[in-house]
Amino acid sequence: MDFNLTKEQQMLSDLVQGFVTKEYSFEDRRRILRSPDGWSREVWSKLAEMGLLSLQAPEEYGGMGPSAIETMLTMQAMGRALLLEPYLASAILATALVRDLGSSAQKQALLPPLTAGEKIAVPAHVERGSRYDLSRVQTSALRRGNGYLLNGHKTVVLHATAADLLIVSARTAGNPDDEASPCKATPRSMVAAARTSLCATCKCRARRCSVLRAKPFPRSRRHGISGLQLCARRRSAPWRRSSG
Repeated sequence: MDFNLTKEQQMLSDLVQGFVTKEYSFEDRRRILRSPDGWSREVWSKLAEMGLLSLQAPEEYGGMGPSAIETMLTMQAMGRALLLEPYLASAILATALVRDLGSSAQKQALLPPLTAGEKIAVPAHVERGSRYDLSRVQTSALRRGNGYLLNGHKTVVLHATAADLLIVSARTAGNPDDEASPCKATPRSMVAAARTSLCATCKCRARRCSVLRAKPFPRSRRHGISGLQLCARRRSAPWRRSSG
C-alpha cells in the first residue's frame, strides 16, 4: 500500500501551509480575534478562491469532490495556525450534511454558494441533556399551514453568529431517544429574530444566546428554504485531481 501523497495532494498541502505561514501569523490572528466579528471575511474569501471551501461538495455542484485525504491535509495546516474562521463548521460539517441529506433542490440551492464562500452554514444539533448521544433529538418540527414550527433548544452552536444558515436537526414524530430524522435547513434570519426576543425574556442579554424558540418558516416540498441569493459559479484549483 502506497502512503505517499500524489502530486496534486502535495500541491494542496504546500498551498495551505504557505497561506497560513504568510497570511495567518500569530500577530494576524490576534488582530482578527480583536475585530468585531472575531473572524475575517477577507480570509474566508481567500479560502474560497483557493478552492478550500469545496472539498466536501460534488463536482456537479461546484465542488472538487469529497476527499478525506485533501480534507486532512487542509485541516492539519489550519490547526497549526489556530484558524478562527468557521471552516470546520461550515465547509466540512454543514456542507457534508447538505450533500448527504439534502434533496436535489437543496443541493442545487445551497452547495454552490457555500463552496463559493458567499454563504456560511453551520449545524445546530446538540441539545441540553443529550451528552454524547448524537441520535437524541428533542427539538420538534410541526407543520403549520405552508411551513413548519420549530420548538426546542440547541446549545454550543459553533460560529452561530457568523452563519447565514443554521442546519437544525428536528423531528416530525417520535420520542427524543428515537433515531433522528433528516435535518431541515432554516434561514438564520428567522432563527436570529427568535433568539433575540427570547434573550430579552430570559434577561441573559447575550448576543450569542443559543436558545431557540418556536418560529414558523416556509417550506419548499420537504424542507424549508427561502430568501437565499444563490450563485452557480464553479471553482477550480491548481491542485484539483485529474480525471485519470
